[in-house]
Amino acid sequence: MSVLAERDLQALVNAGMATPPRSDGTILLHKRRMNRSSDEENSDLPLLPVTVASDSCFSTIPDTLISQPTLLYLGFTLKKANSIWNKWRNWPYPREIDDDDDDDDPAGPMTFIEVILLQLEPADDCDTYYENDEEWYHFMDRCGINSELQTAIMDPRFTTIRLTNTCLYWLRDTIEIRYLGLQEIQAASHEREMALQRARTRPGGPQQSTTSGQRSISATLRERGGNSIHTSASEFSLRAARTQPGYTILFRGISSARLTRFRQSEEAFRTAELMSLPPTDFLWGTTGGYFALDRDVAIKYALFAKRRSQNGSALLLQFNVPNSAIESLPEGQLITVHWDPSGNDKTWEKLVYYSRNQGSAPNEFGRIALGTTLIIGTIAKKPNSSYGRMRSYEEITENYVFRNKEGRPAVQYVLHGLDVSGLEVRVADS
Repeated sequence: MSVLAERDLQALVNAGMATPPRSDGTILLHKRRMNRSSDEENSDLPLLPVTVASDSCFSTIPDTLISQPTLLYLGFTLKKANSIWNKWRNWPYPREIDDDDDDDDPAGPMTFIEVILLQLEPADDCDTYYENDEEWYHFMDRCGINSELQTAIMDPRFTTIRLTNTCLYWLRDTIEIRYLGLQEIQAASHEREMALQRARTRPGGPQQSTTSGQRSISATLRERGGNSIHTSASEFSLRAARTQPGYTILFRGISSARLTRFRQSEEAFRTAELMSLPPTDFLWGTTGGYFALDRDVAIKYALFAKRRSQNGSALLLQFNVPNSAIESLPEGQLITVHWDPSGNDKTWEKLVYYSRNQGSAPNEFGRIALGTTLIIGTIAKKPNSSYGRMRSYEEITENYVFRNKEGRPAVQYVLHGLDVSGLEVRVADS
C-alpha cells in the first residue's frame, strides 16, 4: 500500500520532484506535490529538482502507508515505533493487510491506525490536563512521543486551546490527523496518476507535466459548491462573515485532512463528522454539533490543527444559519444559557457540571439533553476530568469560562437535532 501511486512516483522522480524510495523506507517529496491544496499553499517555493532546491522545499514521507517509517512520521520515537510495529506484525486478531504483506491473515476490521491508537497509552494512568508543562512532557515521554511532536503540541501560541482537553486527547487527535494526511497525499497521487493515464490515451495529446502547467487540485476543489477562493484571514472573508443580513454566522475550525470525511457530495455533508461525542458542555447522553459564534475562536482551533499536522493544512467552516430557522423553533426547542458574572444565576454552571459528569441531573435539565434542538451558551474550558474531580457545580469558577481574543466570554451554538446538511457552507483555508 504505497503512499504514492507507481506511475505518479515515476513521473515525480523523472521531474526531480521526488526521490526513489530510500533504504530507510522514506521518500523526499516536493512540498508543492503533497496534497490537493499544497501547490497553492506553497506557491512561493520554486519547482526546482531535489538536486538543486533547498531542503526547505522537500518533506520526508513514508514510502508505504502501513510501515514502521509511518510510525516515525506520526511522531513516535524509534523505540516506540519498533514496539508498535512488532505488535502490529504479530496482532492476534483480524487486521487490514498491506498489499506487500506476505501474511495469510484475512483482512479484518482492525485498521493500522486503530491498533496504533490502542498502543498509545502508557502502562500507568498519568494523563494530565494541568497547567504544569512538565507533566505534559512527562506523559508524552511515557507514551514514546518524539521531540518534534511534543514541540508542536506544546506551542505556547495555543496554550489556551491545549488546556481545554487532556494530553492523551491531543496526542490521539494529532496522530489521527497525521495519518489522515498521509491518506490525503495518497489520494492526490492517485488523481495525478489518473490524469497522466488520460493524457497518454488521448489521441495526439501531449503528456501532462508534473512540474508545471498543471491545474491546481486545490483550485478545482474550491470551485465546487460551498467552497471559497478567499482565505479565512482575507478582508473579503472578514466582511462576508459580518454582513449576512438575515443569517447567523457560525464557525468551525478543523484539519483539512478531515474534510473528505465531512463532504459527502457536491451539495451534501456528513453531519456526523461534525458531531461531538458526549459528555460535552451541554449534552451528556447524546451527540451534538458545537459551532463558535466568535470567528477568532474557530480560527485558533484551525491553526492549532495545522500546527500539529505534518505537511497538512486547516480549514475554517462557515455556516450561514437563516435567522428564520432559529426564530421558527417551537417553544422549548431553543434554550440560552450563559455564564452570569454576578454569580446570581448558576444555571450555566449547573448544566456544564451535570453534562460533563454524565450524572443524574435534576428534572429541569433533563429536557435539555433529550428534546432541545438548539442551545446557545457560553463555552466552557477544561476537560471532563477536571469536572469529575468536583463535588458540586459551585466549584466552577470564572476560570472555567472560555474567552475570545477581546476577553469576552465566547459563545457557542449547539445544534442538537438541527441538520446542518441543508445550510449554506463556505470553506476557506486558515
